[in-house]
Amino acid sequence: MKIFTNWIKNSEKLSNLKVTLVLSIVLFLILEGISSIAYYQKNRSLVQSISSSVASVQWLLPRIKSASDSSKFSRVIDLRKSDIKAYPSYIFKPLLHEPDDYYYLANLPNSYIVYCKESEYFVDFVSDELGFRNPKGQIGSDVDFLFIGDSFVEGACVKEKNTFGGIFRSNEKKVFNLGRGGSGPLFNLATLIEYGSSVKAKTVVWFVFTGNDLQDLREEKTSMLSRYLFNNYNQGLLLQKNLVSKNLENFLEKEINFQKQRVLQNKFLEPEVEQGVQMDNLEAESKEIPLLLRVASMIRKKVIENDSNLAIVVINHPRYRNTKIQDMTSDAIKKFSIKNDVPFIEFSRDYLAKNWKKFYGDQGPHFNSIGYLSVGSEIFNWIQSDNIKSTIISGDK
Repeated sequence: MKIFTNWIKNSEKLSNLKVTLVLSIVLFLILEGISSIAYYQKNRSLVQSISSSVASVQWLLPRIKSASDSSKFSRVIDLRKSDIKAYPSYIFKPLLHEPDDYYYLANLPNSYIVYCKESEYFVDFVSDELGFRNPKGQIGSDVDFLFIGDSFVEGACVKEKNTFGGIFRSNEKKVFNLGRGGSGPLFNLATLIEYGSSVKAKTVVWFVFTGNDLQDLREEKTSMLSRYLFNNYNQGLLLQKNLVSKNLENFLEKEINFQKQRVLQNKFLEPEVEQGVQMDNLEAESKEIPLLLRVASMIRKKVIENDSNLAIVVINHPRYRNTKIQDMTSDAIKKFSIKNDVPFIEFSRDYLAKNWKKFYGDQGPHFNSIGYLSVGSEIFNWIQSDNIKSTIISGDK
């Protein structure tokens, strides 16, 4: 009788476990269905997640989080309370400016810049005389390398010594870094045209990030950046640097005051959904790849005019969703390089995926300090070789 009673109890426990398991599966499937509609239909080009539910949570959390001590704005205000006149790193947003304003390509010059946070600390830096992340005193001098590219080039979100520029400088090379976070190929071309002549560089290194450069290009071509595709267009940002700096300072001060008012009123702008531009593989191949090659030709032309050499670094990403577009971007740049005798080094997705836990942080898509140091050292060793050849760093390495 006791055995029979225990059997009934065990059966009831097993039955309850089955019910719980079934309900859990049903709830998960419902959540997956809802989140797939709500999230994946947005055609985002962000880092992959293991499921749409996880991705939805990742998308939602930043939007329900109010202004906190970890925000860039709070960091700026805290520094100002300590008599440090800080400014946030700013990438140009046309909708915040008047149509006749400058298209600003740099941060505020000679200023304390609050950049970004993807670890336990914020990364800040003091900008150079033009507003870039460089040591001061290089304007008008000879340098070994001039860098153009996006946030990986500017060094998000690590200390200066761990950036690509910092790694080259630690090896006694002079680097003029024109990298800007959030920029794409047209922005890189514009930066080279506007500021490239401020130094005499032996080699210009163009960093291409296949994760989103093509998406950035599709958005950039709708702005005044497209004017740089035509010969002799120049805003005169270098010649008018004092006026440009003053105008940018006035703009940023107004934006900081706007944010102060929002905090006092407990009213904030609706968070950006950050859908990005819509683009499928067909659109990318037929429209943006030809434009990318046009930009590449303009960059090469400008480099030759400045009596410099061109080298290209291609960085892929193992967790950006559209691997086909990454491959298109990479293949187009490599074919351009071979056709024009421009050396390139590519860091493949399989190599980066193999080193995912080692190279990347827990937050954001960028390298951590180890990733920057590892990749930066590979780039330095490659470009310093006596007989530089195009190279692909694969997963076998």
